[in-house]
Amino acid sequence: MIVKTVGFKPIIRDSERAALDVWRAQMAHNRTPMSDVADDDTFIVGPPDKVAQRLIEARELGFGEAIAELAAPFDDETIERLVGEVRPLVDAA
Repeated sequence: MIVKTVGFKPIIRDSERAALDVWRAQMAHNRTPMSDVADDDTFIVGPPDKVAQRLIEARELGFGEAIAELAAPFDDETIERLVGEVRPLVDAA
């Protein structure tokens, strides 16, 4: 059986601005210039509904699984919100 899988890099906060601040800090920690990742559409940076919408769109295209890739340092808030807020939104759609 083949399962279509989409990879994504979430950073979840209440506002897009707060999520962008975390993203910038992560990239600085990893010595990755923002210019190297600014056009990377696998990053989903913002509130839970934005992340959920992108995953719903992927499911509508036929992707049955999603794999989250998280940059160091690991972001406990994103992990908790992905499971507690984003997944229920995707499951309900």
